[in-house]
Amino acid sequence: MSPPLPHRACRTRPERPLRAAVVTSTVCLAAVLGAPRLAAQDAVTEALAEALREAQQTIANLEARVTALETAGGQDPMEAQLQALLGEEEVVPQRTVFPSMGNPRIGVFVDSVIEAGQAEEKLDEDGDRFSLRETEIDIRSAIAPFAEGVLITAFEDIGSGEFETRIEEGYADVALGSFFGTDSVARSKIGRFRLPFGRENRLHTHDLPQVDRSRTILAQLGEEGLIGDGLSYTAPLSYSEDDEGLGSTTTLELALVNGEMFTGEESILGELGEDTGVELDSDAPVIVARASHFTELNPRSDLEVGVSALRGVASDAIETDAGTEIKPRMFGIDATLRLRDDETNVGSWLLSAEAIQTEFSYGREAAPGFPSGRDRTRGFSVTAQRQ
Repeated sequence: MSPPLPHRACRTRPERPLRAAVVTSTVCLAAVLGAPRLAAQDAVTEALAEALREAQQTIANLEARVTALETAGGQDPMEAQLQALLGEEEVVPQRTVFPSMGNPRIGVFVDSVIEAGQAEEKLDEDGDRFSLRETEIDIRSAIAPFAEGVLITAFEDIGSGEFETRIEEGYADVALGSFFGTDSVARSKIGRFRLPFGRENRLHTHDLPQVDRSRTILAQLGEEGLIGDGLSYTAPLSYSEDDEGLGSTTTLELALVNGEMFTGEESILGELGEDTGVELDSDAPVIVARASHFTELNPRSDLEVGVSALRGVASDAIETDAGTEIKPRMFGIDATLRLRDDETNVGSWLLSAEAIQTEFSYGREAAPGFPSGRDRTRGFSVTAQRQ
């Protein structure tokens, strides 16, 4: 016979106290582990609040300083205190190296010519051939905050595949206003340069409006024109501009150069010396002057007129090995008119004219065939070109 079952009220549930103990232990453990986390969050919150207070204080200080500067008329109080300590002594700012220093600009110009027909007979040159007549390398670089260095080297075809190298120009271009700290726009060249005589003489071969230099320039100034070593000065004498943007400028150019440019192999007197066996020398300088007036006739046309003069500074500017003194004198006048079709400047007419008178006063006869007395020649050229 089986034992009687206990009464329902007397039944025990041992799993409930055990489960309650486990839950109680878990809650206590969570409370122990959660306490450090809450403390860390409070520390981070306090640090953020402190950083916010410091940023607000910095902003307040900056606003107060801006207000002080506006009140003081834009002068920093610290700079004012420094100026008070230095007294009347002027604080000169230090000049920094300019960015373009040692960064030259290089240009290459190529002048090619095709000769055919009667060129050999008329110009006494090799005809019916292609010619890389001249190549120029133009190097320009800032050498000071007020000056630029210029070097133009020419490679000239002398025939039979041979080339001759020469320095056509090499000078320092100085802005006198920056040099002396004034508002002047005057400039000066120091070195070797094309003289400011006439208009065509100032142009390089690749800049000529026609293939060759005019016969007047070749006969009066020599094959390469007038190139001298010395210094020049250029400054505008007057400037005007009306309401429509049209204006005019009058410019004066002066140059003082060695008289040796008349004694070279390609000069007028140099060729004369070679033909007569007379050696030429120069110890005195030559002065060159040109005054020009440029005016804009309307928005699409302009006119430039110039007058030039050259003479030796001393009576013995040029001498021969026999003691003959030669005094050079030159006068010139030129005019250039440009007419553009429209505002794009595509298509225009170029009209130019130039007249030159050259005069050499010779002493006694230096050698048979060498001239004496006064030798005067004149010439002019006219150019009309559709560009």
